[in-house]
Amino acid sequence: MYAQLSAESSMLLPSFMSPWARDEKAMWPGLFQNVPADFAGFLTEPAFTIEDSTFCIWRLSNESTWHAGDIEYPDQDGTADGSGWMLQEYVEGPQAYVDFCKDYYEREIPLGTVQEFWESKPFNEEMMRALNPGTTALSLEKDLLEIGYPIHI
Repeated sequence: MYAQLSAESSMLLPSFMSPWARDEKAMWPGLFQNVPADFAGFLTEPAFTIEDSTFCIWRLSNESTWHAGDIEYPDQDGTADGSGWMLQEYVEGPQAYVDFCKDYYEREIPLGTVQEFWESKPFNEEMMRALNPGTTALSLEKDLLEIGYPIHI
């Protein structure tokens, strides 16, 4: 599992409670090295078990590339943190997320709607009906505003 913090297009993604977490509960040296001060409060948030983190990536709104600390992982191939598996849908794109939903949730969702999210198009009632006909976009307005996602209701 991972958490996502967004603030004005800046994003921090640390992992939590993954099967890759180490038993001794000591984070790998460098895991949060160079994390910008913008995210300092998130790293001390009691709601999250930061000590179980196995990876952390971030990007500020004025940057075009993602960053990570300088970590020395115990394995030689760089897979110890689980990020490749956990972030697969982000890296591979909308079709990978549609495939994941079909496999994991046993539910098909429209690729076009996922593509709209991928492109940060404003959330609207039509998108909501495509994803969950039993819910209204208006019922999610507070949550969408809280995370800063654009809406058009």
